[in-house]
Amino acid sequence: MFIKIKITIYKIYYNFWCMFHKPPKVIGTDETIEMLINNSCSISRFGDGEFSLIFGKSLPFQEYSTEISNKLKKVLSSDLKNHLVAIPNVFNGLDEFSTKSKIWWRDYLLANRKKIYKILKKNKTYYDAQITRVYINRKNKESSEDRFNNLKKIWENKKILIVEGELSRFGAGNDLFFKCKEIKRILIPAKNAFDKYDDIINEIESINQSYSFDLILLVAGPTATCMAYDLHIKGLRAIDIGNLDMEYEWMKLGCTEQTPIFGKYTHEATGGDQNIKKINDDKYDKQIVSRIL
Repeated sequence: MFIKIKITIYKIYYNFWCMFHKPPKVIGTDETIEMLINNSCSISRFGDGEFSLIFGKSLPFQEYSTEISNKLKKVLSSDLKNHLVAIPNVFNGLDEFSTKSKIWWRDYLLANRKKIYKILKKNKTYYDAQITRVYINRKNKESSEDRFNNLKKIWENKKILIVEGELSRFGAGNDLFFKCKEIKRILIPAKNAFDKYDDIINEIESINQSYSFDLILLVAGPTATCMAYDLHIKGLRAIDIGNLDMEYEWMKLGCTEQTPIFGKYTHEATGGDQNIKKINDDKYDKQIVSRIL
């Protein structure tokens, strides 16, 4: 009984606190996608995982370190031309999300909103980090296919480099990149990729000298958040593309829950990070130009 009373008192205090603290301005999902289609922007995305590392907690696929925490703080507070800093568009309401996702975000914000507000810049415009999550946690799934089609326009007719965890196999076996001009890949560690940060950045620059990519897609969790910023400073357009491929697979299969996909790593579905089988895909194998493992 005492615990329930304590929780109720805290929720009343929390709601009162929210009345006097202005939420951050976050541009919505579709507007963020349009920015990436119509402008040569890079984007670094922050979610609960990146916030956890800033606050000193490790993730299942990335151990905490002072170095990655400080780097993420630097990116979060940055203000570079044509580099978008994205956070989840959840601070002004959760109407767009599924019931399960709403409950998760309400609990998460109850525990973390005050800490997050302290590290955000006042009067800064952020973009939506949820552009890579347009299916499984959305209430209206009918709009998901249109959003995926719009996302494909970002890399249509472009030469792209995908920097991904060694078992991600981003876009393999589906049509996400059918309209790309050329695809090359660098494979990096599926876990603790930040430990190889400088090696990966140097390899991207080296390979780009040979291929002159239009766009670099980063599939590397919080490491991608940091790399999109550093690559942008170096004059390379980079998009932290996150979980988009898994979302696309789930939409194609009509999944209602996060489900393991054969041959692809994901820490979000039960069993999705274990016993990942090799795929027989010559086209995918020929796209690999480097491995940093």
